Amino acid sequence: MSADALSAELRQLHRMLLVAEAEAHGLSRDPYKMMGAAMSDARLAWLMPMLKTIAAFDADAEADALAASAMQAEWAQRIESLLGGPELASHREASAQVAALLESIEARLAGWR
Repeated sequence: MSADALSAELRQLHRMLLVAEAEAHGLSRDPYKMMGAAMSDARLAWLMPMLKTIAAFDADAEADALAASAMQAEWAQRIESLLGGPELASHREASAQVAALLESIEARLAGWR
């Protein structure tokens, strides 16, 4: 499975969630302002672990550290635990696009276990 494809889907998911949260809280949809809010607004604090996980995943992918199956299994577990939060569950229920993207991510991760 391609780490690049998984990374792209994780980034897309983060972007979709950030836009949805910005709209829900009346924040600007300017990408820079949304990222600033994600780092400083307590209402969006739940998105920061996802952003940090994506950055760490990308760093391992660039270093070719994901070739070993043990690393893939570890990353699958880390990402799956990140996707299990209550905030994400409410977005999954509210948005067919988020639900479809999560299903795709989960299918990709299944190949890494």
